[in-house]
Amino acid sequence: MTLNWTTTSAYADQHFLITPSDDDLLQDGLVILANGEGTITIADKVGTEITYNVLAGQIIPVVAYKVLETGTTVDSIVGLL
Repeated sequence: MTLNWTTTSAYADQHFLITPSDDDLLQDGLVILANGEGTITIADKVGTEITYNVLAGQIIPVVAYKVLETGTTVDSIVGLL
């Protein structure tokens, strides 16, 4: 994705809770905010899965296409779009 910084805001204009799932894709690629401490496993556009150790309030600076249930321990996850 290429952003045109003259016309695109660097801030999200939508936010919603995410329920981790090993099967479901997210509605669009989005940035993840951890609302708790633990681990979050995400898959990127090409399906690469990585588990991140996160603190409460931390943003994972990767566009995620899936938040997997397997490997995710954070209870509250927010999607930013």
